[in-house]
Amino acid sequence: MENAEEMTQGMDDVTFEKRFYCTKEQFAKISKAQNDENATPTSTTYIFCHESGAKQMKAMKDLKALSIVNNSNNSGDGDKCVLLSRVGVNRKSQTPFKNQNEPYQQRETVQIGQIALRIGNAIGEPTIGTLDGYEESEQIAKEIFGPENVTVVRSGELRGNGPLLLADLSARLVDNMYDVKFQDLYVFQGDSQQGYTKRLNLAQILVRCAENPSSSVRDISVLSVVCKTIPIMGEQTVSEPTDRERRKGYDMSKGIAPPAIDIATVDALLANPQP
Repeated sequence: MENAEEMTQGMDDVTFEKRFYCTKEQFAKISKAQNDENATPTSTTYIFCHESGAKQMKAMKDLKALSIVNNSNNSGDGDKCVLLSRVGVNRKSQTPFKNQNEPYQQRETVQIGQIALRIGNAIGEPTIGTLDGYEESEQIAKEIFGPENVTVVRSGELRGNGPLLLADLSARLVDNMYDVKFQDLYVFQGDSQQGYTKRLNLAQILVRCAENPSSSVRDISVLSVVCKTIPIMGEQTVSEPTDRERRKGYDMSKGIAPPAIDIATVDALLANPQP
């Protein structure tokens, strides 16, 4: 990583870990690996991780128009792509994904006291549904890079580690709950299961997939909380929360957050995704 030392000069250990979610020693190893003069990469790995299906689709269309990707005639030796998508893309007609795929309608901002909410009049036309956007993104990515060069990482609905300035107190409490209460991760083959995914651990998965583009894993679902929908009863949580002992000492409201899931665990999960 260029200028890594300049970026972190004078930063104490606590501030460093809060900003980069790793220790200075871990950061130095990453920087060294990227600047290793003996490394002669023959391809480029792209990571696309927009949380909006519409924005992800636009990014892929923009990349296609640039015509800069080397796909080596779909031989598997060209540039690679790690693409964030969503569980339910292949199950859009089923509950709860049908509701999740409803087109987003942008609205005017209404100020209620100190809180600004987008609940006013509709602005323009509704955008494409989230799952529709991700589905088209997957198709375009495979056209650009070739199917063997694309790794699709599907998240559930995203929670935790979101924007730091949240006016909505309930949203802050929900993110705090997911960051502290659900620290584990579950990886499944293909478009499978339903639930929620912690942003920080998802980022760790995306990076590891990019660091090992030769892996045979090409389509996985990554969840922090596994759920199922039962008729009449609604959504029920299947996976267990993190035990109380591991949750002690963390409080997102005070900036004390659990670290990202460790790399060894990530590698083990990617090596053996559940069916």
